[in-house]
Amino acid sequence: MFDKILVPIDTTHESSYKKALPLAAEEARHHGASLSVVTVIPDVEPVDAGRAEPAEEQRRLDAILKEHGPSDMQVEALVERGDSVHKTIRRKAEQLGCDLIVMNSHHPELKDYVLGSNASQIVHHAKCSVFVVR
Repeated sequence: MFDKILVPIDTTHESSYKKALPLAAEEARHHGASLSVVTVIPDVEPVDAGRAEPAEEQRRLDAILKEHGPSDMQVEALVERGDSVHKTIRRKAEQLGCDLIVMNSHHPELKDYVLGSNASQIVHHAKCSVFVVR
């Protein structure tokens, strides 16, 4: 049923991958699907404020996958840069031809109801199925 699964994570928050990554790996095993994990470096102003370097972010992502990722399958580790986290995740899912996104969602705060959380935006606008883990 699923051929390509994408797991978006925030390397600075364990809660973004603690439940989602094992669930995605289980689904990948069950369906014989490939598994990709992506983290997004948001473009923000001013230029140096809050930006991680791609190589540093790749090291963090690789360390997370080594410790928490499945050891019995290949996992593609991707670092993307974009002006909007949810748009970048949706765009990457489309580029890879993913048919499932598995992601964590936090409990919404007031600002999320006004602006919309990344998970909410992905659920509403992704062209593939989305499994949200809490």
